[in-house]
Amino acid sequence: MNHRERFICAFSRRKPDRVPIFEPTIDKPIIQKLAIMLQISSSDKKILETIEQQKYVQVYCDVLERLGLDAISCPLSTGLERISHNRARDKYGRVYILSPHGEPFPAEPYVKSLSEAKRFNMSSKLKLEDFSISRQIITRFGDSRAYCMP
Repeated sequence: MNHRERFICAFSRRKPDRVPIFEPTIDKPIIQKLAIMLQISSSDKKILETIEQQKYVQVYCDVLERLGLDAISCPLSTGLERISHNRARDKYGRVYILSPHGEPFPAEPYVKSLSEAKRFNMSSKLKLEDFSISRQIITRFGDSRAYCMP
């Protein structure tokens, strides 16, 4: 059974050959430490701290491959705008608390009432570039993995 088959099998409530391994989110400092521990090329700490997005996604994929994850989380690039020293808002209006490392964690729901739910239209705000990280990850792994969008 390959990674993708294992994950889909388990989510279909069937018995896979082993328990699928999946981590819905691994923040940047952990990826940096794992890259160094796993001796992944270009994982010098100073390089990783200043790394541009495309190179970071490459290192992220290298780490995921070495970990042998059966499913991979593919985040959207939602363009966070800082609204205070530890909070940010995405283009859909959701507010996040930022960790000391700058990792966003949802602080408020997208929709707070039924009337807001009727007006909320996330798909009208999506653009092709919002999927740039996901495209890089899927290009790298192809159909060998299952993909999830948080």
